[in-house]
Amino acid sequence: MRQLDLEQRPTRRNREKNTRKPLIEERLLDAMEKMLEEGNSLGQITIDDLASRADIARSTFYTHFKDKGELVARLMGVVTKDIIDGAGLWFKNSEKANPEDLHEGIKGIVYAFKKHQAIVAAIQDLAPHDDNVRRLYEEMMTTLCHKSELAVHAVHQQGKAKKQATAEVAKILTWINTLYLTNFVSKCESKDLDSLAEALGHITVSAIFNGN
Repeated sequence: MRQLDLEQRPTRRNREKNTRKPLIEERLLDAMEKMLEEGNSLGQITIDDLASRADIARSTFYTHFKDKGELVARLMGVVTKDIIDGAGLWFKNSEKANPEDLHEGIKGIVYAFKKHQAIVAAIQDLAPHDDNVRRLYEEMMTTLCHKSELAVHAVHQQGKAKKQATAEVAKILTWINTLYLTNFVSKCESKDLDSLAEALGHITVSAIFNGN
């Protein structure tokens, strides 16, 4: 019994593993997103604000990012990855995807946009006035459109896509869904997200799959 108690006692290594502190980069990314959610614009947020919110020294910021623009770029990378991950099988293994998988993928994308609604809206608002921000937004959209085009091509290869479901259709659907979510997901209550996903899923599936 004594030996069992010793084995069950949490070790220092286990305690550190279970209570891992967020990395500095994670804290800065979280600080940026939280400040945007509170209504601050990207232009208003300073390095001092970010360092204070992340509870680090200003000098520590510069050991991880050369400037605020690099932090924004990293955050946009996180957003893009979460959207792609949210799409699930539709992007990861689209040759095996069916309409239900696309519906589920759209739902995952909706929830990813809801999670990052502040940064996506801020990027879209600033893009027309800032070349670097516009480039970041264009990179995200290029990535998402390419993923969608590959998915639709895979459905064609399986003989399950409508003839009219071209690469251009995939691109247009991506832009429509992205712009709609960017502008309206923040106004959507959490309880209504599934209904929103169902509506966007219906439109997208109907445009791509045979028999829908």
